[in-house]
Amino acid sequence: YGDWSSDVCSSDLQPSRPTPTSSALLLTRRLVEAQYRGLATTLHDVQEERGLRVVMVSSAVPREGKTATIVNLALMLSTGHQKRVLLVDADLRRPSIHQAFGLTRAPGLSDLLRRGTGQGWPVAEVATNLHVLSAGTSDGRMSHITSDAMRADTSRIRDSGGKMQPRSRSAS
Repeated sequence: YGDWSSDVCSSDLQPSRPTPTSSALLLTRRLVEAQYRGLATTLHDVQEERGLRVVMVSSAVPREGKTATIVNLALMLSTGHQKRVLLVDADLRRPSIHQAFGLTRAPGLSDLLRRGTGQGWPVAEVATNLHVLSAGTSDGRMSHITSDAMRADTSRIRDSGGKMQPRSRSAS
């Protein structure tokens, strides 16, 4: 194998494109935050004008930024606008909101739909004004996500007025 390291100089290892500097990354982060802040402000204004209470983010294609978008909106609305937010992860196939907040996946929405609300809702308070309902454990069936129980529980959760049962933040 020999000593090949002496044959390679450091300039041979440099990338062909410049790498972003920390100031460029900071600028990018500030621009992204400004976009989310602007979207949150628009939603807040619509909520005030028209009584908007539910926002859903969806996509037909995976990895388009649904989780990043809804998590950032929830944070902006709960902290910047002092709105009470319940973030529900209804993606039972590839849930990820629980990971963004260091929560367990279960119990969650699917468990709530299977057992009912008699024991309270497995909602975690992750910040002031921000609660998260994880997706829960999936049994492979998606039919309960469009069921009458889902509609009824969604209405109850939406109208609960903060009387949700918090759970611990332990991650798995």
